[in-house]
Amino acid sequence: MAERKRRAVITGVGTINGVGRTARETWDGFLKGEIGYNNHREWMEEELSAQALNDRFFQEWLIKLVAKHQPERLKEFEDSRFGFQMLNTHLAGRVIGYNGRQDPDYPFAELIPERVYLREVGRAGELLNRATAEALTQSGVVDENLQPIGIDRTRFGFVIGSGLGGAALLGKIQRGLDMNIRPGAGDMYKGQPDNPTVVAKRLYRAEGPLISLTQACASGGVAPAVAAMLIERGMADVLVAGGTEALNAQTIALFEATRAANTSDNPKNASRPYDVTAEGAILAEAAGVLVIEDEDHALRRGAQILAFIGGIGIAGGGAQGATEMDPNGVTRVMAAALEDGGITPEDRFSNNPHATSTSLGDRSERQGILNLVNGSQYQPEQLEWIWPTKGFTGHSVGAAGGVEAVASVMAIQEGEVPAASTTSKVLEGLEELVPKTTRKLESGRVLSTNMGFGDQDVAVLYEAYEVAA
Repeated sequence: MAERKRRAVITGVGTINGVGRTARETWDGFLKGEIGYNNHREWMEEELSAQALNDRFFQEWLIKLVAKHQPERLKEFEDSRFGFQMLNTHLAGRVIGYNGRQDPDYPFAELIPERVYLREVGRAGELLNRATAEALTQSGVVDENLQPIGIDRTRFGFVIGSGLGGAALLGKIQRGLDMNIRPGAGDMYKGQPDNPTVVAKRLYRAEGPLISLTQACASGGVAPAVAAMLIERGMADVLVAGGTEALNAQTIALFEATRAANTSDNPKNASRPYDVTAEGAILAEAAGVLVIEDEDHALRRGAQILAFIGGIGIAGGGAQGATEMDPNGVTRVMAAALEDGGITPEDRFSNNPHATSTSLGDRSERQGILNLVNGSQYQPEQLEWIWPTKGFTGHSVGAAGGVEAVASVMAIQEGEVPAASTTSKVLEGLEELVPKTTRKLESGRVLSTNMGFGDQDVAVLYEAYEVAA
């Protein structure tokens, strides 16, 4: 482990997802076994139909054309939905009832005019706004108007991961172009992958490091790792780091084509991480962030420190297929984070795994974990618990690592981990490690791991904080 002159600590957490609108609601939901996904087939069909594209002109034109040339088919066209109708997916993790600026308790209503908001803020951005408001308020670096106080804005920034970011809008823009509809004035800005990051930067007037990361399903997990490196190198005092992801039916259709999607129509126990009978991942929308701060900076301003980042690992596995996962890459990235954190054979730790409920992915990850604790450096008794959480949230892609970073810090704060209540028949070799009931977290350590398509791996070791004597 390299000696660090600065240490990255966590002073705030925030999340919004299908289980809860805050970190506390989410954590309590995990402990109760609540799920944040449901059957949204009707919404998906509407999203993929021509009616969902705001293209009434196309609809009217097509109906007139049919009436003129094939009047006998007029009723058929009037009653049907146009567009893609071959989707097999039914379940999704939507944040129901949260409509951004139209939400009664939207935190930025006074800071951004509605006209500007509608023109420039995408769905991933508005989810991120909500999570950052919670995290920064808890950290105490913003006032009641959510503006920075007591910090140098040139050393305050954002490191945000997302699979698509604002680019989720591009499909809708293309269909508009197909119908000769000009893009809106703000669509270029709104449709960029970095839209969530730059929107947050503007709202908080941050002038420090700004980084938008795209690393598939590992995006939200690698963001805290990068933020910690920036803090340790003295390039910032306060960084908001995590992930955000919007959800649309076009993304679901793309994911379904990978054959990794869950096609059940019943949400009960549908997402079953590390289960022998796992049937695929359920896509979701969410945002989850940490406020990561230089330790000395946090102590000087009297902040409550929730945890610290003890070690990080970033690696690529050797798999050649776009959706394959190499178990050796999983082993290496976990070992790298533990070694970076100075974990010895006497130290215990728990693991909040990626565990998306896909049969191939979960089995590869399982093998990587078993290789780690059955090797020469680490032993089985060191691994306290493996506690997956996508059984509750579904898989929020680029946001997943951010939401799970929040869960990791909450576990350390609360001293317990939730049961994997949707999993019934645990994969061989993990039976005693995946908790069937809420269990005590005695080690004070959570190794949070995320693996993205393209075999992109990240591991971050979160640890309980104690003030040095």
